Amino acid sequence: MVTGSVNYLDVGLKLEVEPNVHLDGDVAIKLNLEVSNITNVVTQAASGTRAYEIGTRTAQTVLRLKDGETQILAGLIQDDQRRDSTKIPALGDIPILGRLFGSQRDDGRKTEIVLSVTPRVVRNPQLYDVDTLEYWSGTETGLRDGTISLKGAGTSGVMGAQTGAAGAAGAPGAAGAGRPAVPARGTGLLSGFAPRTQDGAAPPQAPSVAQPFNLSIQAPPQVKQGDKISVLVSAPAGVGISNVGFSLGFDPGVFKVLAVSEGDLVRKASAPSNFSQDVDQGGGQVVIGLSENGGSAVSGGGSVAVIQLEVVAAKGGSQLSLSRVSAAGANDAPLTANAPPPVIINTVAQ
Repeated sequence: MVTGSVNYLDVGLKLEVEPNVHLDGDVAIKLNLEVSNITNVVTQAASGTRAYEIGTRTAQTVLRLKDGETQILAGLIQDDQRRDSTKIPALGDIPILGRLFGSQRDDGRKTEIVLSVTPRVVRNPQLYDVDTLEYWSGTETGLRDGTISLKGAGTSGVMGAQTGAAGAAGAPGAAGAGRPAVPARGTGLLSGFAPRTQDGAAPPQAPSVAQPFNLSIQAPPQVKQGDKISVLVSAPAGVGISNVGFSLGFDPGVFKVLAVSEGDLVRKASAPSNFSQDVDQGGGQVVIGLSENGGSAVSGGGSVAVIQLEVVAAKGGSQLSLSRVSAAGANDAPLTANAPPPVIINTVAQ
């Protein structure tokens, strides 16, 4: 007794595609290609049933394309050589004369799979401007990325009542019995309230005019298309700073930001520093902030940040400019921050 079972298999071309759309519009496609066909037919002598041998070729790859970009995937070459002969036993094996007693057929076939892949992004998530996603914390003169804390200014003393003979005689500015004396206009602070430290002494007054603070931009005057340059934004010597923030503007059609790193001014700090940077390539802007922990000031001058740029187009004169410059000195004392004039870079073709 002979038993058998039948299995149905899909033979042909099988393609599995897993796309992944990135925020910049690129599409990463994971492909799994499988090609199968019948390579041989086997007939069982006992039952007379036929069995088929299946040959399978597979390929796996990952493509990254832009929207509408086409890429060709080729390979999976198959070369088949088949020979069929029909002849009379014994007589068909005779050299040369055996062809009179039989027939022979040779069949050769070569195939290759060529696949063209073109992704189309129907709808991509909308990217909002960096100004609506992130914001600076701190004050107008001191940008920071930490928590704002209020520092105590000491205690306040109140001028007491004068109950002596001068007050009883009705001297100018004297008060009645049991009421505090009112100081004359221009004396004291906040109409009779003056700040005092814990030992009772008046604290030193802050200077009325903030110390000037001028940044500078260092860049090559002329570059070629395809060059990679370093732009340094430096702080002046002789001015101690605890934090500084600014925005570097550039032409996005001419320059491409490769990297933003902290300058050598950070290495002069006694405590770890907080360095933050935000690049908006489409808007042509790099926002940079540097703050010292504990409000300690760093002096001596040096570079605050180093911006690596690549020249992607030749446009003649293109400028780099600083805006929204703010700085503070020791204990977050405000400094008069001034933006330098724009730097003109002449970009030429190779």
